[in-house]
Amino acid sequence: MREENVNGFVNIIQVRDGGELEKELDAELRKMNKLIRIRGGSGKIALTINFKEDRNYSNVVIIAHELKVSPPPKKVYPEMMFVDPTGGLVKDSPEQIEMFDELEPGDEKVTRLHSTTEEKNDVSD
Repeated sequence: MREENVNGFVNIIQVRDGGELEKELDAELRKMNKLIRIRGGSGKIALTINFKEDRNYSNVVIIAHELKVSPPPKKVYPEMMFVDPTGGLVKDSPEQIEMFDELEPGDEKVTRLHSTTEEKNDVSD
């Protein structure tokens, strides 16, 4: 398409800035749709086209554009934290025993979940 034949709104978008405006709008549209699917909510793409007379020529208009994108906000979920003995906040309970820590004898009571075969056979009437 030759620039001198630009005569409609869509044509302005296609040729503006050497076609870069159309590419930018397309990219922003795709990003917006992905973010809405991920985050939910709503977003906004606003294109403003400014027109200004050229004081040197009666039949010339200066065109500029501004693109503003407002994606949906990222969801921030509440989070539970524990207060440690110093008053600080931590993600893991200070009272929780680490799964792979070695216990010293007498530190914790160990409960057996399954009895051994010998214990099953040693049942008295």
